[in-house]
Amino acid sequence: MLQSYQTSNNHLNLHEMMLKILDNPTLLSIIQDMAFIGQKIAHILKNPTQEATIPTKLTTYNASGEFQKPMDILANALFLERIKKNTAVCAIASEEEATVVKNNPSGTYIVALDPLDGSSNLDCNVPVGSIFSIYQRLSPIGNIVDISQDVLQKGNQVIVSGYILYSLQTTLVLTYQGVVYAFVLSKKEDFFFEKKIVMTHDNTIYSVNDRYQQNFSPNVQNFLQRCRSLGVNARYIGSLVADFHRNLLQGGIYLYPATKQRPHGKLRLLFECYPLALIAKNAGGCAVDEAGKNILDLSPAHLHACTPLYIGNQSLVKQYLDS
Repeated sequence: MLQSYQTSNNHLNLHEMMLKILDNPTLLSIIQDMAFIGQKIAHILKNPTQEATIPTKLTTYNASGEFQKPMDILANALFLERIKKNTAVCAIASEEEATVVKNNPSGTYIVALDPLDGSSNLDCNVPVGSIFSIYQRLSPIGNIVDISQDVLQKGNQVIVSGYILYSLQTTLVLTYQGVVYAFVLSKKEDFFFEKKIVMTHDNTIYSVNDRYQQNFSPNVQNFLQRCRSLGVNARYIGSLVADFHRNLLQGGIYLYPATKQRPHGKLRLLFECYPLALIAKNAGGCAVDEAGKNILDLSPAHLHACTPLYIGNQSLVKQYLDS
């Protein structure tokens, strides 16, 4: 169940709380960059500008061939503009960019991000989010960043990961050294510590797009049938951050299986799966691929590599593996 970290900490803002958690001003500065842009995006979504809402005249697609909305482009630009100014960052990998954005050669960290996940739901006023992770550089400092060595690291090498959920409340969830923390954006335009999150073992929810059920493998279909027979509720928003956040709090599993059309799945390892898998693990849950391999142990073949994803509390993930 959800547990408070300490009542006395609930009045601490993000900066104050992070100072208690980590003794690394450089890493803290990157986390603050994420939070700063999250505040800007939250403000734009609640007070939309013409730039963010009116469709562009030209149809544009991101590096994965997905249609980009104006807000996708704007969110990506805001993150890149801010992170580029941080001299601690040597490279930025974004879902919206075809290649790695190289930054300060003397930087010691890499940032991977999905600037605005779930943007296809914006017209319906559905919650969306930003996802990010931070890695330690492995190649010699001062040289040009080595994409294979520095950027294409496994998920178990992520130092900090998190997401920002834009809804009635703007919530920042991040994990560091085995603990998951939640912060809420206040009217004072600052993130304040809310609670420490531990995933419940209650088998409450399963989240999947049932439209593609006939294209799922027999074991996935068997698992979904088992969920229904056990009375597990079906809840699917179609916005990854929102679906994951609800299941993180209430107990459940999110599935994006392989299909005949997408045998390698759709969700990106670097930008979506690694960050959320680390949060799930540190909250007491887990994340695996179609074959049951730990998502955090997978190696990305390239920048935009994808994988099927099964993520949630250990009980439901285990039931999937036993199907």
